[in-house]
Amino acid sequence: MGGNAEAQYVMGRWNAIPLEGQAAGITPDIRQAAKWFRKAAEQGYPEAQYNLGLAYQNGQGVAQDNIQALMWMNLAARRLGRIIRTRDRLALKMTLDERAKAESLANAWRPGR
Repeated sequence: MGGNAEAQYVMGRWNAIPLEGQAAGITPDIRQAAKWFRKAAEQGYPEAQYNLGLAYQNGQGVAQDNIQALMWMNLAARRLGRIIRTRDRLALKMTLDERAKAESLANAWRPGR
C-alpha cells in the first residue's frame, strides 16, 4: 500500500476530528478516517496503528473487534510507549485466547500487507 503514511494519518485525523477537518475544508466522516488510518497503519505508522486500534475498540468507522483493536495497539505500543496503559486496559477485558490471537496477528504482521 503506497503513499505517504504521515499524510494519510493526517487525512484520518481531519476526518475523525470535526474542528481539524472543518479547518481544512473537509466534512468529518469516521469511516473515511478509519480508511486513512488503515492506509498509514499498514505502512507501519504507529500513531495510525493506535488510532485504528481505537476505531476497532469502539466500532467507529469499522466493525467493533477487540482482537483487531489489540493487534493494532500491540504494534503501536512497540514504538509509542505512552499507549501501553490504554492497550493493557483493553487486554484486561479480553480472554486469554483473544489476547493470544491478537498477539499472534501482531507478531505475524509486516508493513505493506
